[in-house]
Formats: sequence, C-alpha cells, structure tokens
Amino acid sequence: MGEVRLKSAAGVDAKNYDGINLYIVGGLGGERITMTLYDDQGKKLGSQNISRYLQKGHVTRDFAQMYISFLPLKASHSVVSEIVFQSEKSGDIYLDNITFTNTPMIRPTSGKGDTYAPEVFIDELVNGWEIPAMGSDTRIYEKDGMGGTPTIQTTFTAAGESVDFHQEQGMYTYSFRYLTFWAKGQALGDTIYVRLKDSNGTEFGKMTLGDFVKNTSNYTEFQKISIPLVYLGAENVIINNIIFTSREGTSRELDLDDIKFESY
Repeated sequence: MGEVRLKSAAGVDAKNYDGINLYIVGGLGGERITMTLYDDQGKKLGSQNISRYLQKGHVTRDFAQMYISFLPLKASHSVVSEIVFQSEKSGDIYLDNITFTNTPMIRPTSGKGDTYAPEVFIDELVNGWEIPAMGSDTRIYEKDGMGGTPTIQTTFTAAGESVDFHQEQGMYTYSFRYLTFWAKGQALGDTIYVRLKDSNGTEFGKMTLGDFVKNTSNYTEFQKISIPLVYLGAENVIINNIIFTSREGTSRELDLDDIKFESY
C-alpha cells in the first residue's frame, strides 16, 4: 500500500479554512486514495475516499487538481497536525501544491457540461432534471402543490419501488449544504430512503426520510424537509440521481414539491 504522511509540529487551525487544494498523480494510474486527518493530540479527525472527487473516480498518470472539503472530515473546528494519504494498492503517489484554502482552485466536471443551478423541481422539472421511468404510479399533479401549484405525486405499492430524479450533466454540490423539499402523504410514516448517486452509480449515502420529518402527527399537510449533504457524504461531489425508495409494501402516497439544493 502506498502512503504519504505530512506532519506539522505547530499544526494548522482548520477553522480558518474550508478545505484543501492539491495536485495528485499516481505512478501506475488507477489508484484509489484515502485521506485521513489527525489533530495535534494524535487523534483521528476523519477519513475520506478522495478519489471520488476526481473526474474518473480514481487517480491517473496525469496530474489532476483536487479540492477536499473539511466538513465530511470533521475537521472544521480542529488543529490539523498530520495528513495521511493512502493508496489501496502498492505504488507511488505524487502530490504537489497542497494548501489550506477558502477558495477551491477548480470545480470538478463530469465532462458533460455541468450545471450548478440548485433547483430540481419548482412547479415543473427544471435545469435538465427528469424522471426517466415515470410509471403510472408517478405523475406531475397539476393542482395539489403548495398554493395550488403542480407537485410530484407517487404511490408506492410494493417494497423497493422508487422515484428516480436524473440529470445527465450532473449537479455539483460545492457551496450547497442541504437537499431540501416539501413533502406530504401517508408514505412519510413509512420507511422511505433518500439516496444520491453519481453517473457511475456510486451511492454517496442513504438516509431515512422519517428521521427529518418534524410533524409526525399530521402527514396531510406539506412540511419542509432539509437533509444535510454531509450526512449523505455528498458534499463537493457531482450528483446525477436523487432517488426516493420505499421499504414498505403498502399502498401509500407521497407528494413532493420545491426540490432543490440549498446553502443556508
């Protein structure tokens, strides 16, 4: 296993920075790299597979720029004294221009003309988002949204059924911290998973919708749900799919409105 360890006796106070910029290249190419941060007491702060921030999902034999946010590494309020880069296989790793920063030197691209507009559904599907396999149990209902506006309405009739929002070019989540939407329906009382995926099918995380429902006594009125992207491991990545999946086998309705990424 290839490894690079960087230490500082004084350490760097991470609360003054948002993340790290760097250049990286592999001796063989194809390496998948994990970055781990330690504080000034030698305590592990967090570890992250940083290869997924690269366009191809792994290190190549050409230098590539990277930005890694501190939030998923739980280092935002710590003194960082050691940074460790590890490859899952033997081989050389080359790093250059490693800097603590508040300004990412690049915004990653999927090579498909990424959009950074945060809205997914606002009265209609926008910014290239679509539901490719919209079956008879899912529709854009014209009058049932907030204020009588259109809403996405689906009925889960079997376990494993999903509503899959897809954007071909990808949505880059840097500068956004939440996936938010308004929801109502008896399905809120069931186990509904929210998942995010990239164009390679990599699943960044899965959260249960009910964990973020505030009013569990009334599912017939719209309520806003905000899911932190850090819980989904989806900060500073490119998202191509937002998927709502039912674990139940009962026939329950779910209405969704004003789906978007937010930074507040």
